[in-house]
Parts: sequence; C-alpha cells; structure tokens
Amino acid sequence: MDRVNWADPTAAPAGAAAVRHRLGRPRLPLDPLAAGLVSALLAMTGPVLILLQAAASAGFTPRQTVSWMFAVYVLGGLFSVVLPLRYRIPVTGAHSLTGVAYLAGVAGHFTYAQLVGAYLVSAAMLFLLGVTGVYARLLALVPGPVIAAMLAGLIAPFVARGALVAGQTPGLAVATLAGYAVVARWGRRLPPAAGAAVCGLAAAVLLHRVQPGGGIAWVWPEPQWPAFSVSAALAVSVPLAILVLGNDITPGLGALESFGFRPPVRALVTWSGAFSMATAIFGGHCANVAGMMTAICADESAGRRETRYLASVTSGVLLVLFGVFSFAAVPFIRGLPTPLMALLAGLSLLTPLGNSLRAAFADSRHTLPAVVTFAIALSNLTLFHVGAAVWALVAGCAVARLERRPG
Repeated sequence: MDRVNWADPTAAPAGAAAVRHRLGRPRLPLDPLAAGLVSALLAMTGPVLILLQAAASAGFTPRQTVSWMFAVYVLGGLFSVVLPLRYRIPVTGAHSLTGVAYLAGVAGHFTYAQLVGAYLVSAAMLFLLGVTGVYARLLALVPGPVIAAMLAGLIAPFVARGALVAGQTPGLAVATLAGYAVVARWGRRLPPAAGAAVCGLAAAVLLHRVQPGGGIAWVWPEPQWPAFSVSAALAVSVPLAILVLGNDITPGLGALESFGFRPPVRALVTWSGAFSMATAIFGGHCANVAGMMTAICADESAGRRETRYLASVTSGVLLVLFGVFSFAAVPFIRGLPTPLMALLAGLSLLTPLGNSLRAAFADSRHTLPAVVTFAIALSNLTLFHVGAAVWALVAGCAVARLERRPG
C-alpha cells in the first residue's frame, strides 16, 4: 500500500488524490445557513408586530408581553434545534402566525390567567392527538375550505387596517411599500416583509417618528398561574388547536414528505403538544412544527438533502437569541409609529390571506359554506362569550353537512 504524505499534495498517489478531491476540504455548508436565516427572518418580522398588537388589544403589561415573546421564541427555537438533531430532518419549529393573528381578535375578551389556561388546554389537545394518532381523522371532520375561510375572515381586518393607515402617513407608506415590492420582485428567498420592515424603519428614523419607550430590565421569566374556563376553552383552545394543526403542522409535515423525507408524524405532533405546554407555562400560546419555515428549510435550495436539517438548527439558534433579548426589542418596537406597525402587520398577512382565500374558494362544492364561514368570522361576532371563530366553524360545518344531504 502506498504511503501518503498528506502534508504534500503532490506526493499523494492517484487513488488517494481522487478520494481527497471527492471529499474536498471541510467546508461550512452555506446553503443551509442561508435557508435558516431566511426562515428565522420570517418569524422575526411580521409575526412580532402581530403579537404586539394582540398583547396591546388584551391589555398586557410590558412584562407579560416580554414573557410571551420569550416563551414562544425560545421554546420554538429549541424545538428547531432539538428535533432536527434528533431525527436528522429539517423540521422547523416556531409559534403559529395564524394562531397569534387569531388571538389578536379574541385575547381582549379574557384575563391573562384565562388565556394561559386556554393555551395549556390547547397544548394538551395537541399532545393527546399526537399520542393517539387520531389528529388526521378529527381534522377531517371540518372541511378544509371552512377552516381556510375562518382564517381569512380573521386576517382580513388586519390587512384592511394597514390599507387605511397608509393614507395617514404617505411618506412611511411609500417607503414601506417600496421595500416590500423590491424584495418581492428581486429578493429571491428573502421574505418581502423583511424589506418592508427595513425601509419602513429607515423612513421612520429619518422622519423622526421613532419614540422608543423606557427599557425593561431583564428578568428570568416566571411560570404563570392559569385559570380555566369553558368559554376560554371554546373560544381560544379549540380554534387555536385547529389552526395549529391545519395551518402549521399539517403543511409542515406535507412539505417534508414532498421533498422526500419521512417524518415521524405521531412523534412530531406529540412533541408539538409537549413544547406548547412548556410554552404555555410561561405565557406563550404555542411552539410547534412551523409550516412555511419547514418548507424553506426542506427545499432543495437549502443544500444537500443530508445537511438540510442544519437549516432548521440555524433558524432555531437565531430564534432563541431573539427570544432571550426580547426585553430589549419590545420597547423599541413599541416606539415605532402605530401606522407603520399596522401597515407592516397588514403586509405580513397578505400572503396568508391570499392563501386562505384561495383554499377557501378553490372547490366550488364548498362555496356556500366558505362564504358563510368567512362572513361570520369577519363580523367579529361574540355570543355567550364565545368568539366569531367558533361560530364561523359551527355554521360552516352545518351548511356543509346540509349540502351533502341528499335532496
């Protein structure tokens, strides 16, 4: 056997040189790192503004708001670190954007303790559905177009509000929309909301519209004491669990399978429930498989198939850091002009709104149930302390069942 002097490349025989050429020098896999950065930006731009709007509408204190952000970003980030390393697949975790968009409309009807209790109930539902393996059968009871129409009805007011405030601050609006359009057209894999945030923030600073509030001293988040109520379970727990399953976990698992991975479905749903329970203890609504972020990290552009899980790990590390320093981010974000926050929230929800409307009305057989569901969700109706989302689902399912009955 030839002896090789690896310090001298010219001394290697042809066979060893061929092997070394194939292996190459150890390189940092840049594609997974880039995909992980894009995935993290998706969670750290628009969703933050919507979360802050939900906290403001519910009357949360700054400390409660920071605890909420810490919980969802740190636990969601840990989900993205632990499970990809465990299963070697690019499953990415975060909190649910559609879930927090829904909470923005209903959180004000309940106390902070009741919301924590509702989050725990929702997480327990996810955990049990994962352990038993029946989540797919339960989700099948609610037609997909009905779920999509409910979500569209809840999101539409935020998008409309963004359009309304654009006329109040033309300078900010033009800069923000320009940033969104440029990234949407030429930004390749960057989320357009990131371009809107950068340009909008720059315009706000130049126009002297930023008024950051006082800083919040960092403290270790403490467990929150829950309060349980039937109305909160019906209005928050059930819709939140349905939204997480239908708009985050199911698309995420589907993305993994579409790119050739074989995700352990029951385990990932169970872990979503377990991480969500831990998140709820600190005041967060959930931490679960993230649909769009998983799709980004599982895509072929994230590098070789065997290294794509590193994209999820990268995303998770960035989310953990963002959550740890949320005490510094919240006062700054709260100091941004209210019209800018509303506009950014509306822009970040354009894609979810478009996807929801397309899914709601793509099948002509469910047009009437989807219209009924959308109208009730849009109305923000509240009966017996139960929010519009529940009544929208009930009405949509009832109409769908009546339509299926033979005449």
